[in-house]
Amino acid sequence: MAHIKNRLRGLLVAFVALVAALAIAPGVAQAEPTPWTGGETKTITVSNLQPGDVVTLYKVADVQLNDDNTTTLVVQTGFEQDTVDAYLDAAGSETAQDVWEDRGDASPFGTAATVQDGQTSVIFSNVDAGLYLVDVVPADESVTYQPTIVAMSPVAVEDTTDWTFDDAYIDLKKSTTTLDKKITGGAVQYEQNGGKLGYAMVGDEVTFQVTFEINANQSEFVLTDTMSTGLTFTGAEDVVLYKNGQIVPAEGVYTVSDNEGDQSFTVNFDTDWLQEKSANGTSVNAGTYTIEYKGLITPEATLDGVTNTVTSTNNADGDTVTVDFVGFDIVKYGDADEDSKYDEGEDLLSGAEFALYYDQACQNPVYKKDSTTQVTLTTVNGEASTDADTLLEPGTYYLMETAAPSGYQIVANPIEIEVTAEGGTFYIPNVASTDHEGIELPTTGGMGTVALTAAGVVLVAGAAAFIVRFRKEN
Repeated sequence: MAHIKNRLRGLLVAFVALVAALAIAPGVAQAEPTPWTGGETKTITVSNLQPGDVVTLYKVADVQLNDDNTTTLVVQTGFEQDTVDAYLDAAGSETAQDVWEDRGDASPFGTAATVQDGQTSVIFSNVDAGLYLVDVVPADESVTYQPTIVAMSPVAVEDTTDWTFDDAYIDLKKSTTTLDKKITGGAVQYEQNGGKLGYAMVGDEVTFQVTFEINANQSEFVLTDTMSTGLTFTGAEDVVLYKNGQIVPAEGVYTVSDNEGDQSFTVNFDTDWLQEKSANGTSVNAGTYTIEYKGLITPEATLDGVTNTVTSTNNADGDTVTVDFVGFDIVKYGDADEDSKYDEGEDLLSGAEFALYYDQACQNPVYKKDSTTQVTLTTVNGEASTDADTLLEPGTYYLMETAAPSGYQIVANPIEIEVTAEGGTFYIPNVASTDHEGIELPTTGGMGTVALTAAGVVLVAGAAAFIVRFRKEN
């Protein structure tokens, strides 16, 4: 900022010196210019803005070229002569900010301009010679623009009697805390909370997006990303930079380096790229950018979730997002009245066992965070809960009862449960078994013995008759 200020003051001092020289030795040029009448106008282009910013131009002082080709700087109504003079003094400590703050009831020069969508600059036309102050009301409260004074200084055209001055191009200096991080993929429900919170499971790759601002005249810019335990950076090959929706190739623009293994990395932007200027001196690469990269949820994650924080050269406070996990509870009870509704006083049942699946066919088991142990639950006093090794995201799951409490029927079909971001408690009924154990034998003297005796008598009589007949024949 200091070198810009000194350069601007140098131009102003040179301008004053030029006018003074013209006043002292007007015959230096081969043809003495006639007094400048202010008929020529130019443009001021103000850049390094954001859509929605409102830009106002104020004329601080008018440049008056007198009949004797001397100059007079006439401070306009609403600005303080002493403050302007001190600002123009190269040795003075006043800044454009001081000129702006010491103003009174200054009137805008022309109409304020609003930056349109997709644009980063505005143009003021029909500007005559003088000193102008640019003030911006930002659309984003996190951005602060530095008031800037632009010198539109007329100079004599060599070998003519004319005066002229050039169009002006200015990249506004600004400070910004713009640093917005979101979850954009690989986790559920991030759309409902502005991207600051998502839900995932071990093994998921989560995509993060950071929006940030690179200012004009910035010689250094670094993004630093830190992932908590349970979340690891997948690698530089997954880092993609965008501007206006277009990919910016990494070569010559930025490099990615790990700081602490997979837990932290930095994106360092190339100094030459940051300071690249156009032919008219404006910054080529200033503007709003987004960068995307990925993190992998690992078994070191806990039910407290994992966090991801990004900071930048312009924002040491940074921005944080969280990837969270959910669990659920079940209550197993004896459904005495078989209404599939838990009523106070119904028995809470121990010993019911369940396995958890993703699909209704129960072919795709849900595993704990070790990726090898299937999630199971066993009720004690009717209750069971997922444990710290079971990290789930909200969604639809299926419980298959693999063992029923003693004296109760097993639930034959899968039980669908909808786990929300708040988890959930699910009541599962069992009904008493109707099966009988063993075979009931007839009692002594009962109707069963009469039938058996009659059958025996018939058999004996038949046998006797057969024997008698056989003897007669032989």
